[in-house]
Amino acid sequence: MEDGAVVAQTTRKDTRVTRAGYWLRRASIDELPQLLNVLLGEMSIVGPRPYALAHDNEYTNLIANYSRRHHVKPVLPAGRR
Repeated sequence: MEDGAVVAQTTRKDTRVTRAGYWLRRASIDELPQLLNVLLGEMSIVGPRPYALAHDNEYTNLIANYSRRHHVKPVLPAGRR
């Protein structure tokens, strides 16, 4: 739920990860709330993945026309990368 000027990515042994959160990720059901958003029409299966505002600001400076992605519904993330 971070949304400050700098957003740290999760790492191994990250103190922000709860036991429940760890279990949800291991069981691959951590995206269920976003699936509900897809069913409600607030998100799409295909489109840009939503990022934290700090990342959006950083990528806007690095990638030409990056802000165009804000005109498309966000997408349900697919699998681990």
